[in-house]
Formats: sequence, C-alpha cells, structure tokens
Amino acid sequence: MMYTSQSLLFFCAVVASSLNIGASLECYTCNTTFVTERSDDACKGLETLTKCTDPAVCLSAVLLYEDGGAKSYKAIKSCNINQAGQECEYFLKNMQTTSPTSKISLYNNKCSTCEKEKCNQYNKATAALIPTFVVFIISFVLCKLI
Repeated sequence: MMYTSQSLLFFCAVVASSLNIGASLECYTCNTTFVTERSDDACKGLETLTKCTDPAVCLSAVLLYEDGGAKSYKAIKSCNINQAGQECEYFLKNMQTTSPTSKISLYNNKCSTCEKEKCNQYNKATAALIPTFVVFIISFVLCKLI
C-alpha cells in the first residue's frame, strides 16, 4: 500500500510541475529605446526572464515618443497586472503620465498581452515545449520502475 501512495504522490508532483500549478507566471522583460523605425523585435537578445507577481500577464509594446520634431521609439516587455483585457490601455495612460512633455502613443498599435509561460519571447516558435501527455507517459514509466 505504501508503494502505491508513493507512486501516486510522485505522479501528482510531476503533473503539477508540468502544468505550473502553484507557480507564478514568468515573462521576458526588456526596455530599449531606438531612434529609427524597426520591423524586427528591438528586444532580441536583450530580454531577461522575470518571475511575475500574481495576478499577472506578459505585456509587449512599442511606444512612439514625439517631443517637438524629434521622434524616438521604445520597446517594452514586462510583467503587468491582470486588468481584465484593459492592460494595454492602462499601460499607455501610465506611460503618458511619466513624460508630460512628450506625446506618447502606441506605434502601429503594437501592444499585446499573453498569459502563458514565457509567451512574450522574441522567437517563441523555437522554444522547446514538452506536451503534457509526454510528461504523463514519462511519469507513468518512472512510477513502474520505482
């Protein structure tokens, strides 16, 4: 009976780990300024992985700063408090209050949020993702070996 309860406990721990149960969201963060328009991700290579404070979403935005005749752009990736779909709107309003002399807007409406682990990475297509069923199979095999 002890063997079965240990196997079940191990299996539950593996499942909880694979589903990130009880873990805070992790997002990539970056804050970089550039003076010319860019079509690529300005944060490429500058991103840092950060554990967010719950409840959170990952936010990615490109802002256009206009001050007189000068323009500059700022690419920002960060953890952001979950605000029921209004994150980009509140983020922009907050950024506008930090620099009252500049006109700040979203460049080409570039602002998005996501709620999955590391979802705002530059090239998330290359991130290695292990399907949940593979984790289940591995944990089952390990339980049989114990």
